[in-house]
Amino acid sequence: AIKGTGESAVQAVIEERNANGPFQDIFDFAKRVNLRTVNKKSFESLAKAGAFDSFEDYHRRQYVDPDEEGTSVIEKAIRFANRIQEEEASAQSSLFGGASGIDISKPKVGRIEPYGDIEKLNIEKEMVGLFITGHPLNQFKFEMDHLTNANISRLTELEKLKGREVKIGGIVSDVQHRTSKKGNPFGQFTLEDFNDNYTFYLFGQDYLKFKSMLEPGWFLYLTGIVQNRWNSEELELKITNVDHLGEIREKMTKGLELKIRLSDVNESIIQEIERIAASNPGKCLLKMSLSGVYEDRAISLDMLSRKFTIEPTDAFMKQITEIEELRYKVLLSK
Repeated sequence: AIKGTGESAVQAVIEERNANGPFQDIFDFAKRVNLRTVNKKSFESLAKAGAFDSFEDYHRRQYVDPDEEGTSVIEKAIRFANRIQEEEASAQSSLFGGASGIDISKPKVGRIEPYGDIEKLNIEKEMVGLFITGHPLNQFKFEMDHLTNANISRLTELEKLKGREVKIGGIVSDVQHRTSKKGNPFGQFTLEDFNDNYTFYLFGQDYLKFKSMLEPGWFLYLTGIVQNRWNSEELELKITNVDHLGEIREKMTKGLELKIRLSDVNESIIQEIERIAASNPGKCLLKMSLSGVYEDRAISLDMLSRKFTIEPTDAFMKQITEIEELRYKVLLSK
């Protein structure tokens, strides 16, 4: 499935591994495979797809991009392997007693900054057709979990959403700017979330309004109403607003409500909540909701913190969710 890696190259790699065991590193790999079958392009495709990730000495970008000396790890590995093969061939009849005495040091590898997480995943998808080691939307887990009310797969059942306001998020995977037979511009774009994708069409003023937001790789937050198409019984999600997914947490989050049972309240938990809140100051409200039984009476008590306002960053949410006694609810701005 790896783009740029032919079946013969893959078969050669598998046969060598089956015959002589796992490869120890990229230099061992280059030395053992047939370099006429597994060429430089195959090496680079494998590296970009993550096939060499088990070799922990180097990261993916080192394999394909030149270091400060102007040479990539793959280029060095192929040169290293070619030199060993040449030395082994010339040593067959030498006084050193054959190829077993060949000892060539591995080349030094310079430093280079690794790919960013998003860049690595995009390359991964380009090479294999899907994300393998993660998903670009993972960085927006808070937004996807708390600020959307539908996932993209639900758009195949629009009749169940008729009349409702729908809020979805995702990454733009394809964009086309087109012109109708009458000469009117319109656009189509595909939005993808963790499990599905959906293609939207924008016409007229809607297209002109949101055209600047339609860029492959951008993370978008769509708001729309499920309604009938113009002069049709067919349903559509009529997009009413488009935002950058990374901007809506600040716009839409009013606060956080922490829910805890009376029986679980103790000084240690209160101190931990205060510590986390103090280290994540912001503009959002912090509310505590207590419930339980006290002296045979059912108690329910809501308390708004006057001391702390917080910023629900990823770090804050991670720390709060690690307190097992707590449940929480995101308070949304109207």
